[in-house]
Amino acid sequence: MTQQFDIKKFNMLFEEQKTLEKQEAEILEEEDLANLNAEANKVPVIPYNQSIVETIIHMKNTIFFTVYDLFTGNYSNIFAGNKMYYIGLILIIFVIILFLYDSFTEA
Repeated sequence: MTQQFDIKKFNMLFEEQKTLEKQEAEILEEEDLANLNAEANKVPVIPYNQSIVETIIHMKNTIFFTVYDLFTGNYSNIFAGNKMYYIGLILIIFVIILFLYDSFTEA
């Protein structure tokens, strides 16, 4: 009535399961690498050809990435890419807001 444990059958099934999991992991890694390569091969976006929403999103990302680079000590990436363009836009918008605030609160 009780079944005997067959160690050979168990080992064979275990090895098959290990190889299946390894193959699935390799397939997932290949897909991830393909996605990363596709992202790396994208054409760089020219800042003045973007919509206003894309520009605002990139300005936000620039703030977060610059702060992250400063905290991690990665100073070589601070001026990389179009970060200076977006930092300039942020500063211009900030100065305009300060000017408008000052002009309306003088009275």
